[in-house]
Amino acid sequence: MDVIYRYGLVSDADAMAAYHHQCVVQAYVPRIDGLTEELLDPQRWVTRFAEWISNPDLATVVATVEGVAVGHSCVAVGGEHAGHVHHVFVSPARQRQGIGQELLAVGERLLRRAGCEAIELHTVVGNAPAIALYTSNGWELTDRLVEEDSPAGPYNEHVLVKDLTTGHVGANRSHWDESAPDWLERGRRSWASAPHWGEMMVQESDLVAAGAGVLPELQGRDVVEFGCGTGYVSSWCLAAGASVAVGLDNSGAQLRSARLLQGEFDRPFPLIHGNAEQVPFRDDSFDVVINEYGAAIWCDPYHWIPEAARVLRSGGDLVFLASTPLLMTCAPDFEWGQTSEQLLRPMRDMHEMRWPDFDGVEFHVPHGDMIRLLRRYGFEVMDLIELYPPPGAPERFSFYDRDWAERYPAEEVWVARFSG
Repeated sequence: MDVIYRYGLVSDADAMAAYHHQCVVQAYVPRIDGLTEELLDPQRWVTRFAEWISNPDLATVVATVEGVAVGHSCVAVGGEHAGHVHHVFVSPARQRQGIGQELLAVGERLLRRAGCEAIELHTVVGNAPAIALYTSNGWELTDRLVEEDSPAGPYNEHVLVKDLTTGHVGANRSHWDESAPDWLERGRRSWASAPHWGEMMVQESDLVAAGAGVLPELQGRDVVEFGCGTGYVSSWCLAAGASVAVGLDNSGAQLRSARLLQGEFDRPFPLIHGNAEQVPFRDDSFDVVINEYGAAIWCDPYHWIPEAARVLRSGGDLVFLASTPLLMTCAPDFEWGQTSEQLLRPMRDMHEMRWPDFDGVEFHVPHGDMIRLLRRYGFEVMDLIELYPPPGAPERFSFYDRDWAERYPAEEVWVARFSG
């Protein structure tokens, strides 16, 4: 069963009303006096769902199987009810498959992205399965009750609340601790391969041949990787002649994967559990700061760039790979979606970015902001290398298509020198 999550369409309203009717009969009818199936007309919910999907103050996400909605969450991202989860329903035929938990998480992420810090939801008194779902996902069941209306008269619902003020460092640590096992095999392949860059795996040798190599001079130099993940970039640096390579990462689970691969490939080097926005190193400690999708997108550049400057010696190199700002304006909200050829979000004031389909927090800034930031801390930009898919690349990367990436740059490498 492949479940695809996307924003709701008005055409989903019929399917949503059908399974919603089944859920209400199952969960509400036994608990609300006088509420019979005859009183619950699914057609009125078709109209209501269509209105919700069209309402800019609401965000409705559906879980689909073979294109048909089997569950949904609807949250208030604006208006007088901002911060409320209106609905989380899953077809009885699809329950206990993790769909409800993911729909709840998506709704929370959309509310967090909308700037809501304290959020609220209601569920009918006695609906133990729903209460168990919510409390197991960090919601607090309060002693408050609210009165709701039904075709049979009023009834009571519990109020549950949740605090969304977790900072990006903790959110990213949790995200990567959870997803680290999914990246182990890719890390193993990268340890065993020649240097290559980004999701598109552009070979360093091809970039060197084109006069745009990424790796700086490494012979006899001290290197630190800000956000090392499984550690393959540090491994490449040692193989290229670095005297020291140190891997720093916010995720303990990623570092455990790195230690495993160090043992497999017999290439040990120090691994430090830490945050690139506050690195535990002395001033003037390294000749090279490098990262590939590490600090470059998972840390606030207004904090990690100054740290890179602090630990670099005069004449040191800063090299980092990230998604392009252009891709960030065109990327779909959900990973499955097609890369747009239209701008989906503004580039002005681009900085912290949150997505509805995972808990991590990314950081992307326009080129002008990055250049000014680098210059402020003593860097001279030496190169900006835009990457395109190599021959034989797959049709799809994590959230963009090869066809798009062949025409527009999806990834870029910044190369800067620190003058002190």
